[in-house]
Amino acid sequence: MEPPLHDHLSSYLKRRATTDPRAVHGLSLKLGCLVSTFLCNHLLCAYVSRTISNGKEIHCYTVRSRFISDVSTANAIISLYGRCGDVKSADRLFQQMRDKDIISWTALLTCYGQNDCGEEALILFRRMLREGLSAPVFSVTGALRACSILTNLQMGQQIHSKAVKSGIGDNLSVENSLITMYAKCGNVDFALKVFFLMPERNIVSWNALINGFSQHGHENEALKLFVLMQEEGIKPDDYTFTGILASCSRMGLVEEGCEYFEQMSTEYELEPKMEQYACMVDLFGRAGRLNDAIEFIDAMPCEPDRLVWETLLTSCKVHGYVELGRFAAKKVLEMRPEDPSPYVSLASIHASMGMWDRKAHIRTMMRDQGIRKDTGMSWVEAQEQISEDRVDMLQVGEFEAKDEQTGLEYGLKKYAFRTIKAISTKFHQCQG
Repeated sequence: MEPPLHDHLSSYLKRRATTDPRAVHGLSLKLGCLVSTFLCNHLLCAYVSRTISNGKEIHCYTVRSRFISDVSTANAIISLYGRCGDVKSADRLFQQMRDKDIISWTALLTCYGQNDCGEEALILFRRMLREGLSAPVFSVTGALRACSILTNLQMGQQIHSKAVKSGIGDNLSVENSLITMYAKCGNVDFALKVFFLMPERNIVSWNALINGFSQHGHENEALKLFVLMQEEGIKPDDYTFTGILASCSRMGLVEEGCEYFEQMSTEYELEPKMEQYACMVDLFGRAGRLNDAIEFIDAMPCEPDRLVWETLLTSCKVHGYVELGRFAAKKVLEMRPEDPSPYVSLASIHASMGMWDRKAHIRTMMRDQGIRKDTGMSWVEAQEQISEDRVDMLQVGEFEAKDEQTGLEYGLKKYAFRTIKAISTKFHQCQG
């Protein structure tokens, strides 16, 4: 049991949310005690919502104080790096740990999932199983998240089977992850089956299915599910409305979308976030109502972020709005100067309007500033190995996959695998 003085110091941390290790150490000396791993872990919890520089400072402090050898402290730092988006530091610390427990593995697996490192997460999960470690709930949900990122349905089904055999198949978090995985992989029928077999559901369950329907061409079903959700007395959150507004956008239901957006604040007292604002811009943009879209942006109570302007730029690209497209691209570049997508969209807009000199000028600007268009990526999975290839979409190289059949032929030729289990191609499709 921790001595009373540590309790005083812990209480101080909670009240003051102190984030300066030196200040905590100084206070501990005044109280006549030494900072322990217990207190370091409290300090790490305070850092979770802070910046990465804060996290590295406490990491250095634990190394100097020799607390880094404590497994629980190292686990907390891995989780901290994951939340801050520093995957390399998390991975490096994990590799340096002499002793690891199941929480260590799960922390790194979660870190990978939080930062869309699906391939690394699945490799780590397979390594866990090979070393004879059990797969607790958080590890399984992390692996299922990785399958969702990679749209790897077959691996997701294997993990589902393992979860059932391990007795955690009916865990609420696992079932929610299964719905998301099946929906992301395009198997909405199985996602629906998992949903209706659940003994209990929460808002995450409903959101996973609604957004899954919305993303895979079942927008009408998403809207029906929202009605059923309301009849069940489940209060929607902002993520629910992201799926509903996206469904209205794809179906061209502008007026209905505006009504749902109004419901957020009037009926459910929800403050819209940037995702919902971007959905509204997309709603107007898809319908060709670009003037309404820019008026909506001007009326926003907060400063639009990059997502909002990128959404408007996409609509300008579709409908050939040159001047408004230039304005939207300028806004995106102000926030992220190294991003090639605004240049690519602008070049496409000018090309669609026959303004070839402007398109050539934009390409010259990109080349002079050292900005390259994003490469396409393809993944071929065979014999539990995922091989990745990058393709420069500006040039015709040895391989330019236009569909899965082309990609499959390429995988067979290049890797000579006997069995190709799955292929996923993801390209930034750009015109001109």
